Amino acid sequence: MKFMKKLLSTMTAAAIGLSMTTALSVGTSVASAADKTAVQMVEDMGLGWNLGNALDSTNTWTSNPSPADIETAWGNVVATENMIKEVKKAGFNTVRIPVTWWDMTGASGTAKMDSFDGTVADQYLARVKEVVDYCVDNGMYAIINTHHDEDWEKDTSKIATFEKLWKQIATYFEGYDEHLVFEGMNEVSFSTSDAMTYNQAFVDTVRATGGNNKDRLLICTADSNNENCKGTPQRHCPAASPCRRTTPICWRFPYTTMNRRRSALQTPLPPGDIGKHGALPQT
Repeated sequence: MKFMKKLLSTMTAAAIGLSMTTALSVGTSVASAADKTAVQMVEDMGLGWNLGNALDSTNTWTSNPSPADIETAWGNVVATENMIKEVKKAGFNTVRIPVTWWDMTGASGTAKMDSFDGTVADQYLARVKEVVDYCVDNGMYAIINTHHDEDWEKDTSKIATFEKLWKQIATYFEGYDEHLVFEGMNEVSFSTSDAMTYNQAFVDTVRATGGNNKDRLLICTADSNNENCKGTPQRHCPAASPCRRTTPICWRFPYTTMNRRRSALQTPLPPGDIGKHGALPQT
């Protein structure tokens, strides 16, 4: 029951946990991370908070936008370490940091999604790293993903772009310990078959970069983050390494009334996490 409460509280990305990292730490020293199971990882992540409309914002009206131009484009202020410390004080142990990458090329002119080739400029990676460090340096978990990249990701002819992007992200963050988690995609509307193909490409690409990424906790979403995948995890679960480090898929709750979902939570769930959701009072 304790695990279920923590799982229900996690407001991070949805899906399956695929292992954990070894303990080559950056910023935070962790003992024997490789000995943790995915269940233990998810339980340790505890309550999660979503840093939305920040690094996942897009700015298509500013020529060669700076990281701050993108981060504040949808009305938010630039995230600070003090902000994350307040989140931690409020009892949260995980911060999901959605990131939209196609707007972060550093090319001259305004960003165009159709021209994105999977390459991200260093200044934007450095800003994502800075926000990740706010979390891990304060003993929290951080989750980064590809967020409002779904429009180009659902074009299956661009899977090589997807792989190129994740290779760059994974290589850049390879030295981080298990406090950094990768979420492959966000809410991509395509077929179950395509979801499996992309999830497999995500896992294979990240694992191939080596180092801590060989064992990093990965999150793989279902097609459209379909909650009905809970009964058929094999439909979305990519082939992975040791069973101890592989778990079936969990699902994302959409913005909806949680009361309507209670019946789905009466049986034990696999390790995973429930994504951003709304909880509305209902009598």
